[in-house]
Amino acid sequence: MNEFLFVLATLLVTIVATIRKGRTWAFAYLYLPFTLLVPWNLFLHVQGLPELTPHRAIVSGMLIGCVLSGRLRDLVPAWRKLDIYVLLIILSFSTSFGLSTDLKGFFHKVVTQTLDWGLPYLYARAVFRDSSALRVCLPPLAISAALLGFGSFFEARMNDRVMAKFWNLVTGYPVPDHWLNGGGFRWGLLRAFGPFGNPLILATVLVALAPLALCWGWVDRKRRMWSRLACLIVAVGVLGPISRGPMLALAGITAVFGMAAARLPALFLTLFGGFISYVAFSDTVDNVVETTQSDLAFEGNTESGKYRVALLMIYIEEIPKVGWFGDDKVVGARYEGAWSIDNSFLFMYIMGGWLGGTLFFVLVVATCIRGYRTLIKAFGVERKIRAGITASFVGMAACIGNVWFTPEFAGFFFVLVALVWNQSAPDWYASLPARETVARARRAGPERAVPAAVPALRPTQWQRPP
Repeated sequence: MNEFLFVLATLLVTIVATIRKGRTWAFAYLYLPFTLLVPWNLFLHVQGLPELTPHRAIVSGMLIGCVLSGRLRDLVPAWRKLDIYVLLIILSFSTSFGLSTDLKGFFHKVVTQTLDWGLPYLYARAVFRDSSALRVCLPPLAISAALLGFGSFFEARMNDRVMAKFWNLVTGYPVPDHWLNGGGFRWGLLRAFGPFGNPLILATVLVALAPLALCWGWVDRKRRMWSRLACLIVAVGVLGPISRGPMLALAGITAVFGMAAARLPALFLTLFGGFISYVAFSDTVDNVVETTQSDLAFEGNTESGKYRVALLMIYIEEIPKVGWFGDDKVVGARYEGAWSIDNSFLFMYIMGGWLGGTLFFVLVVATCIRGYRTLIKAFGVERKIRAGITASFVGMAACIGNVWFTPEFAGFFFVLVALVWNQSAPDWYASLPARETVARARRAGPERAVPAAVPALRPTQWQRPP
């Protein structure tokens, strides 16, 4: 009963906050912290309607609040082609679900995926219209990330699921509902998963949060020390789930995008080329492939990198059979032990078919390319912020190759998609402090004009000497 009251209170508070404070405040101080700290599996059940979780309650409350206050236009950003593309993804997966169930299932899926994917994306597009929104959104995001990172490391170190116990106490509901009493150990330590349902989900979210916590100090120089502390806590928290893939992903984006932000293209290309060469020609991959079948035969669903290789070996051969709209019957058809699709890209192809899987894959690749192309053209603090935002998405894109595409982080994933594409606009950083913009103009040279947001200066004040 407590979870019913909790979700209902969340809905009412969000409506009031949106009316009184506006959609940016509600998004920054309600949606983002709830996405990171509140369990997904708290439900308010209403007959004939999809389950209302706290996250869905917030996005619904923001919509209701804007309608009641007559500010619905605040939630509608300037239209762009990417919005149609995201809508196609939602309709594609809803159609896939409807074909495997019935018409009622189709409409049910349209509603749930609009709440889980569409509205968070739309709100992020509307909120992050320029860089000034980062000053509002990054402080609560970084503080929530630090709390999540600290809780993650504490759970692993103390062998105690403190975050799950806290939500059990608050709601009276078993959150999360598995691995609560034992299990989930590695290297003699408890694998933390905080408010989420799996250690990999927690690790994936933390990897994406570390660069954003660092961006807080670049946006607000007075908070630079706090942002670095928050980033450090989040990075240490990545160790809590004891998942090797996310650890490597965090190390990778730190090295690669750190060099990109520092304008070291030669070193970046050398490291990237060396990594690709190692993956392509290392004998380690061959050894893993040889032992995969025996591991599946004796252990079933394994919690190792070998299992990820096994998934690729098995389901890449099954993808041509799923058709345009997917077929979940291929899961476990050849190998019963491979029932858990711990790879979001495979998962989307199996559940969404050739159409949905390809749309999703192209979205991920295009967003990574978009972020990097805008990064290499920037200067000064703008370059650092672009590197942080792009690193956040690339880190998450790398980590979802180890876990299925769960609703627990799907909303945050689409928020990052919107943020990467929004910040690629040429004038998005016009609201940066004037000293940063002038420094950027100095570095660019005299042929580059000063942006309109900076007061007019005499050429001798910022141009290089002839």
